[in-house]
Amino acid sequence: MEELRARWELFVRMDSPEGLCWTLLQLIPAVQANAGSFDEEAILKYRKRTNRVRAYHVFEIPKKRGGFRAIQAPDRELKTILRALNLALLLYFEVPAPVHGFSPGRSVVSGARQHVGKNYVFNIDLKDFFPSITSRMVTESLRRIGIPFQTARFVADLCTIPGGRSRGLPDVLPQGAPTSPVLSNIVCARLDERISGLASSFGVTYTRYADDLSFSSQYNVYKEGEIFRELLKKIIEEEGFTMNDAKTHLMKKGARQEVTGVVVNEKANIPRRWIKNLRAEIHRMRKDGCTKEDWRCVQGKIHWIRQVRGYGDPKAMVLEKKLWQTRHHDRKERDILSDY
Repeated sequence: MEELRARWELFVRMDSPEGLCWTLLQLIPAVQANAGSFDEEAILKYRKRTNRVRAYHVFEIPKKRGGFRAIQAPDRELKTILRALNLALLLYFEVPAPVHGFSPGRSVVSGARQHVGKNYVFNIDLKDFFPSITSRMVTESLRRIGIPFQTARFVADLCTIPGGRSRGLPDVLPQGAPTSPVLSNIVCARLDERISGLASSFGVTYTRYADDLSFSSQYNVYKEGEIFRELLKKIIEEEGFTMNDAKTHLMKKGARQEVTGVVVNEKANIPRRWIKNLRAEIHRMRKDGCTKEDWRCVQGKIHWIRQVRGYGDPKAMVLEKKLWQTRHHDRKERDILSDY
């Protein structure tokens, strides 16, 4: 990322909306091959709210714990513009140390490793994360990192959509736009700074991955009503967010401790049941056949094991061997996987 930043820093202008438009026109070829013809007018038209609304397709996907999550996906033209803007923001903004989400070179694994071997692990979730981040919050946070007001307002206009059908509701970050992750990190920069200071004063390690906030320490400072818990809630609410009490968990040493899906008791690891279910999934594929999507999904899960436990992990190697054996089980699977 540092090499990329050094290469493109001359092309990032945030001094005015016109300067930013120029920057985006330079960066579009870097983020989208055969992007087509773009000019300043093609970008500026999305300052108009109605043009942005028409550019989004809204659909729902199921949540892991039930219910559905609304996804707002921009059309091809706006998506290309936002991908270029995302790159410009990544080059301009340096992600704080506690943040492991939406940051090149960091991941759920790098964040989880900060909490290995602690007596207490405390996880909380911010409720309705992206819909809680308003256009005004985006503008103010961009100004705090040195971007002039007119440019900050321009970015906020490009990157937000109406938060609901009722009039008077503020525009918010859409869940599905390329710029929403990096803007959420910029908006949360002051939140991260304040929580880091609080955590440090209590001897607590703090990391954040998107809306997942994780804390760990050798002593239990997380009880309801304790000063740490009260101050943490106060900071979160003052920064415009709400704690999701249903996803607040305190895990003690001796029981399984997890951070962003990674077990952190003694080392970064994966829950045994998760690996057991994956083994059963591969056996089911061998017995009943599989599609290309099934194959790719299982390959991704094996890669996840290697990411957490190391590339040469024996369990990952055994599972991959079993997966490739499904290729030769019957004619149906050989046809499905003929292009691998």
